[in-house]
Amino acid sequence: MRIILSLLKRAGIDFHVALTLAQRSAMTIAGAVMIYFITHFLTRVEQGYYYTFSSLIALQIFFEMGLNYVVVQLVGHESAQLDIHAAEMDGPPAILARVASLARLLHRWYRVIAVLYFLGVGLAGSVFFAFHSGLPWRYWSGVWLLMVAFSAFNLYYSPRLAFLEGLGRIGQVARLRLACTLVGYCLMWIALVGGSGLWAVPLLPLAYVFGTFLWLRFHGRIFSFFLRKQMDDNVGIHWRTEIFPFQWRIAVSWISGYFIFQLFTPMLFAHQGAVVAGRMGLSINIFTSLQMLGMGWTAARAPAFARLIAQQNYAILNSLFRKVLLSTTVFISSGCVVLLAGVLIIDRHGWEFAGRLSDFRTMCCLALVTVANNLIYAAATFMRANKEEPMLRNSVVTAALMLVGIYFASRYGAFETMLTYMAVTFFVALPWTAILFYRYYRTA
Repeated sequence: MRIILSLLKRAGIDFHVALTLAQRSAMTIAGAVMIYFITHFLTRVEQGYYYTFSSLIALQIFFEMGLNYVVVQLVGHESAQLDIHAAEMDGPPAILARVASLARLLHRWYRVIAVLYFLGVGLAGSVFFAFHSGLPWRYWSGVWLLMVAFSAFNLYYSPRLAFLEGLGRIGQVARLRLACTLVGYCLMWIALVGGSGLWAVPLLPLAYVFGTFLWLRFHGRIFSFFLRKQMDDNVGIHWRTEIFPFQWRIAVSWISGYFIFQLFTPMLFAHQGAVVAGRMGLSINIFTSLQMLGMGWTAARAPAFARLIAQQNYAILNSLFRKVLLSTTVFISSGCVVLLAGVLIIDRHGWEFAGRLSDFRTMCCLALVTVANNLIYAAATFMRANKEEPMLRNSVVTAALMLVGIYFASRYGAFETMLTYMAVTFFVALPWTAILFYRYYRTA
């Protein structure tokens, strides 16, 4: 047991990282099991709808505008001077007032954007599927609107979870998401076996809605504590001067990320049909599940990065980052090799499942991009912990190249689309990120 604990410590795995990895692992395993249910209980056309739904639901970034990420960083910096208890906090009155003003801002703002998200994305998705539909509207319209509605509720709850993560409760929030993931996927699988088809898909976001609501009632009382707390407006956090200068850069970067990571399936859906889009969606989902584990490893350390920077403890900061980067890179690289070996075995044996995936060349491109994206994400997390967004120009240029490239490449096929993605990542995004990161790392 001591040997195991020692190895975990050397790998930078504590309670918060462990729970985050457990949640990401559960999503990875559930995603793998979901592959079986998709291939057995959904047609190839329905598979295309399933993954295109997911890509369009991700349009919430246009409404959330990166604010949740800013909240984690901002609360992480402020809470370095506070004593945190179960349902309240002690510390300098000025700091408490600043955190309370942030909680009030989040409460007001997310009530508005949740409604705008439901109306805007619901309408946009309906128009998209109406023009590029492979199924009659009665098969997808109700499913789509339910997914958007449940996702809007989750968007409304999201800043409360980000607030708690900024206070250091990353493991607790990850445990909530783990429970919601397990319950949601189990409900989906039961519904699929029962013949519900696409109607099973909204059950996952529904599980998150109820799970988050109940959990916040018992474990999110500290957010309510700040909502009720009387504060001095003169010392509160001001959105225009303290949040917006960082947020708009994050927002532009993350919106650019939508065009970088989420555009493949809708473009292929429109140009190649639902079947090709479904194959690409499933292939991307396999490698994204692996990448999420590495991202969770890094994201769990983001508040620690912020606190160490606030305390100017740069020696420990750099040591911690090197440990996280090495661990995630080795893990994801090894995982990609295993996945490609599995795909090769499936292809050579001619199993029917091979028809649900993109070809081996496309999968190899995906594997290489997955490793590169892990490096980019780790470096970006380190830099953003300084409450700055140096990735703005990088993200915008990469997104513009990706948008144009994928639009034309998707007219030829899935491999050409993924080859374009890999070329832009390796020749633009990755080297640019390395140059930016070196400046921050050298300064620290």
